Amino acid sequence: MSRHKMLFNRQGFALEATLFVLLLLAVLCVFAVSGVTTATRTANYDYRNTRTAYAAEAASDDIMQQLSGMVDDGFISQAELDSLVRPTVPGFTIPTMTVMPNGGASQETVNDGPFAGLYALVRNYDITTRATDSTGDASRAVVTVKAAAIPVFQFGVFYEKDLEITNGQRLDMQGWVHTNGNIYARSGGGLYLHNSVTTPNKFRFRRKDGTNPGGTDQVFIDDAGATARQVNDDSDGLPVAANFRNWSETRFSGRLKTNAYGVDSLRLPLPIGVPPEELIADRNVADNQDERDAKFAWKADFYVSIDYTRINNTVCNAAGATDIQYIRLAGRTSPTTAQCNLIFAADSNKWWESREQTFVDEITIDYAQLFAWMTAAASNQSSIMYVTVRNIPTVNETYINKRGCPNGAGCTFRPFPTIKIVNASLLGRPFTIASNLPIYVQGNYNSNVNWRPSAIIGDAFTWLSPGFSTAGILNRPAGAGVSTGGVTRWTYAPAAASANTSVYAAVLAGHGGTPFDWVTPGVTPAGCNFTGTGSQSYFYGGGLENFPRFLEDWGGRTAFYRGSLVSIAYAQKATNFCGWAGVYYGVPTRDWAFDTRFQDPANLPPGTPVVGSVVQTAYRPVYE
Repeated sequence: MSRHKMLFNRQGFALEATLFVLLLLAVLCVFAVSGVTTATRTANYDYRNTRTAYAAEAASDDIMQQLSGMVDDGFISQAELDSLVRPTVPGFTIPTMTVMPNGGASQETVNDGPFAGLYALVRNYDITTRATDSTGDASRAVVTVKAAAIPVFQFGVFYEKDLEITNGQRLDMQGWVHTNGNIYARSGGGLYLHNSVTTPNKFRFRRKDGTNPGGTDQVFIDDAGATARQVNDDSDGLPVAANFRNWSETRFSGRLKTNAYGVDSLRLPLPIGVPPEELIADRNVADNQDERDAKFAWKADFYVSIDYTRINNTVCNAAGATDIQYIRLAGRTSPTTAQCNLIFAADSNKWWESREQTFVDEITIDYAQLFAWMTAAASNQSSIMYVTVRNIPTVNETYINKRGCPNGAGCTFRPFPTIKIVNASLLGRPFTIASNLPIYVQGNYNSNVNWRPSAIIGDAFTWLSPGFSTAGILNRPAGAGVSTGGVTRWTYAPAAASANTSVYAAVLAGHGGTPFDWVTPGVTPAGCNFTGTGSQSYFYGGGLENFPRFLEDWGGRTAFYRGSLVSIAYAQKATNFCGWAGVYYGVPTRDWAFDTRFQDPANLPPGTPVVGSVVQTAYRPVYE
């Protein structure tokens, strides 16, 4: 083969090789372009599906919020499920929404979350939502939630509104402390909280009205080892959630939990939009079924209504039904007039109440006589008694030459009907008394030896020693009174409490709260009689230390309490909470603790309300 032919063959091979390489590169470019297009399409598909998945999850969250408003006794009815409103998510449609029970209701101990350790009636629900976007892409979300109903008397302290504590003398509080509002804690005498403290809002190491006098920093919370650890910071000083959690974990073993932990509010068993004070309000024919299921006035098997005009010692004596009216369950009997006179007594304007600055219209219930009547026949028995007064005047009453009106002049005072319980040291059965009126308990209530589950439920709760007497306080105190900020008030030097006194009962009542915080000072609170321009401290509501109210000088005496202190709202009738230059009681030694018997559901007082929450336990996206 000649040299020329060999060169030609090599040149031909080089051309073929070049063409092959160019073809290969072209193919690779096609595949590359195709891959980029496919990846782009895949990314866009994943993006749209992710967006629809998030939309479906948002719809499920909306349904969770609706379910939270339905939890009361741990059971959400089918009618309530049928009333769920289809969520709206901007930019998407929600064509499918189902909520189905997942298993039956059961009693469980809460094992995780901020309420671990409490028991609840729980039921699981599966929420399925489907979301679509404008291009037709769709995703489904399946969310499993747990609806939990927690009996409110499991708490040592439970507040619906802000919880304030500013005790001057030492106060130890055993039992779980929770509020749906903020916590404001300061103490000069030592505040010792020995169990968990929770709020879905803020913990503030200050008085709510902003005044923090020196020496009031003695607040302690136990850690897991039961060592009291002093509070030295709060939600304002540690606004970053992670920092607050680290402080709480290090100092208190995490037993102080706030919104930094995602603590939930615990809803009272009332429909959304119904104020919490309705729980103890009187019957109203306009109440819907949910309200009737929750309100004590409707739950009562012994409903008692007394005409205000007959509070004059003849409450049981009239021939007609205008004095006292009873509503009982079918098959239950009511007291005769003679039996009524043993159980009930009444007197208008009976004595001067220094805290409320008015005369007391007193309805006395003798528990010894009440339980004697109830045990006489099975048809007499009752577990929940509700007592109210009808026809209360809406304007102040005028008295002339009566109860301390000087020189024949007319005096005007607001009507103040109350319930006073006497002879209640032994209860014959589990029993709850409820009223929309302030309740006073004179002497020991219930017994540790013959203990019965019991609750006292009213507008406010005042604690009187066994020897409390109105003999020296029939009239308004003589003299010009004490003037503060243009308001004149009259008060007695309080009589000495006669003996140490014990109360074994859950107490659910209103309280007097400070109506503003340090951020909005100087606002005169609605319903407060103080109209001056003095210090903000005049408006201090009294705090937990004054939730059980006192009217005597308890110096050297002990107020021994075992139960559960629950405040659902501000008091509606016992409203004279504003501070002033006058003394109407002396501080007792407070020996207060949660009654651990309430940790057994069988020992809860009749009609115990529950507080509910709905928490997510599982989430599964389903792409279509």
